[in-house]
Amino acid sequence: MPTVEEPAIIKKYEIEYLRRLIDLALGKLKLEKQCESVIRLTMKNMENAEIAKTLNISMNQVYTQKSKGLKALKKFMEENGDKYDIPVVVLLLALLFKICFG
Repeated sequence: MPTVEEPAIIKKYEIEYLRRLIDLALGKLKLEKQCESVIRLTMKNMENAEIAKTLNISMNQVYTQKSKGLKALKKFMEENGDKYDIPVVVLLLALLFKICFG
């Protein structure tokens, strides 16, 4: 009989797996340093205001860089998902969820 903790444990491993996949994609992309930094800080659950303060950039720049990074990740996954045995739709949904909802 499943326990209450089992779904939480499974979710934890799924999130960690998705983070590793995104990290792999970021390592393959040649993003501008600021863009990559915004995406990586977002993946660490930092709020936009905190990212702006940490990188000494405006909130508008955070949104712009996040948008650029997300587009680049989407394109990379569409073009390379099969090479890394990554179901593109699943990863994109995870990316969108993570980027939009922390």
